[in-house]
Amino acid sequence: MPDLEDALEAYENNDYKTAFKILTPLAEHGDAEAQCSLGNMYYNGEYVAQDEEAAAKWLRLAAEQGHVDAQCMVGLMYGIGEGVVRDDEEGAKWLRLAAEQGHADAQNMLGSMYFKGEGVVKNDKEAARWMRLAAEQGHAGAQSMFGLMCANGEGVVKNDEEAVEWLLLAAEKGNSCAQSSLGVIFGEGLGVIQDSVQAHKWFKVSTVIGDEEEILLAIQYMDALEGEMTPDEIAEAQKLAREIQLH
Repeated sequence: MPDLEDALEAYENNDYKTAFKILTPLAEHGDAEAQCSLGNMYYNGEYVAQDEEAAAKWLRLAAEQGHVDAQCMVGLMYGIGEGVVRDDEEGAKWLRLAAEQGHADAQNMLGSMYFKGEGVVKNDKEAARWMRLAAEQGHAGAQSMFGLMCANGEGVVKNDEEAVEWLLLAAEKGNSCAQSSLGVIFGEGLGVIQDSVQAHKWFKVSTVIGDEEEILLAIQYMDALEGEMTPDEIAEAQKLAREIQLH
């Protein structure tokens, strides 16, 4: 008789038909892991047609049993209104349950909700607390956001050195927001010694994966920097950027 392990192995091998057929009866009999996996298959449209309402149904059943990944997904779905009527307070409730279990994505999203005042009363200290917990687990988005909060003194005591440390961690993971932020910090000497080469390097790197607005801003900054840099400095910055991109 096929079991959950067989279903997960089939899923890993992209055999979604087999995974679905094994997961369905397991989920119907209350297996939380099967319910979460089945919910994700409906969410992603794997073997079955994409069905956000069915996804929400199975994920919530798993979440109600304490399944941390399901709790995070249910919180996300309530936050953006996928498969359920959008309800920021309900979203924050489920994200909190997952965050309290140490789920980094949930901690990051809950921190963002506190920062924006969505579903909860705006509270920069709570935002910083959850962001830091996620950042300490290596979550690049949280590292970037917490770094900016340190730079601006939002929810924490302003600390430029700590800001740079967190932004570097995120930038090295490929976070374009952190990369462009470091470009500004080094370009304007905010809490660090002004360094046009480092600024140009990080702006250049950010253009690889940044969105259109970030790329245009980075190009404008690089053009301004190049007006005051020597050809050797520009070449060095471009070389450093290539080295980062190759890793």
